[in-house]
Amino acid sequence: MRVAQTLKNGTFATSGPGVVMQRPHMAALLGNVVAEWSHLEQWLQSFYGYLMGFYLPRFPGAEPPFHPVARQIFDTLETSRLRMELFRNLYKWMFTEADLLKQSDECFRLWTTASKARNKIVHGNWCISDAHLDALILSPNFGNKLVYTEADFADASKKITAALNALSKLWNDSRAARATKSPP
Repeated sequence: MRVAQTLKNGTFATSGPGVVMQRPHMAALLGNVVAEWSHLEQWLQSFYGYLMGFYLPRFPGAEPPFHPVARQIFDTLETSRLRMELFRNLYKWMFTEADLLKQSDECFRLWTTASKARNKIVHGNWCISDAHLDALILSPNFGNKLVYTEADFADASKKITAALNALSKLWNDSRAARATKSPP
């Protein structure tokens, strides 16, 4: 796990509207983390809709349809933690297989790790410094300013990708487990 370096005391950093755009490559990396997170949330929302749709009528041998209200329910929740809890509770109600529950716990752990990295980036107060032309400076409410380089954004992306891969595997394994079973 990468940890951003502390900005040396006395180093000047500028913040304000549009300041991140003065480092276009770094702004793109920040935007990439945002886009990757949105993709992960879309997968979670789709998986949730799949689980909700499991009770709807379907053709024999066909996948369950996505529940039409699932998106509305999911969108009502404003935080990713609440969305994951909603999904997690539904999942644990529908699946009792020990291996799948263990896998879902690992998925939740990876989601939490990715969420923390994403939140720090998305909700950060970003600055720039002439002492670090290839970086953005994160200025937290408490503590030291941190120098975020390309590697720090790549680390956050890696955590999001790990959560996405775990969620995708959980979905595939869950579908396989339910292929021959009726709804719970």
